[in-house]
Amino acid sequence: MEIHNDILNNINNRYVLLKKDKDFVIIDKSKKSMVIINDPIIDKEKLIKTMIEKGVEVYDSPEKLPQPSEIPFSGKDIPTSFKLFIKKIHDKDGKETGAIISALTNKMLDINEKRRIERIMEDYAFTVLYPNEGLNIYSDVNFDTASLTIIKGINNLPDQDINWTETQLYKW
Repeated sequence: MEIHNDILNNINNRYVLLKKDKDFVIIDKSKKSMVIINDPIIDKEKLIKTMIEKGVEVYDSPEKLPQPSEIPFSGKDIPTSFKLFIKKIHDKDGKETGAIISALTNKMLDINEKRRIERIMEDYAFTVLYPNEGLNIYSDVNFDTASLTIIKGINNLPDQDINWTETQLYKW
């Protein structure tokens, strides 16, 4: 159902107005939150005028709004589950040299949760992807993204010696 029809069909049951200076704000009183209408076709002023004509409750202070009946849940209440995405890395000869493992989670991560998931991914790399191999593991620098780059056989990869001094490095 379109938002404006939902508002007009649920006046005072769910939607009320909050007077703010000379303007009005549409409030979802079951959540005690503002209703944002970003559809350019809907004339918000006409919608508010129609709500007033239909006898909508008008509050002059947010403190006077009733307590919300729909309480938002905390993301901490949901155990973090995640899917792993693995992209294999190959050298110039097509030989597999490692992988990038990223986790797609069902909520935002903090630094502790990121580290917990990365430890699980690290264990997966050592036991499933590349058992009995020496690995170099690098973590994503973003604290909200659980992602690891795993390189195996790093000593066998092509290399190049660069004999620069610090002064040469900064002379661009």
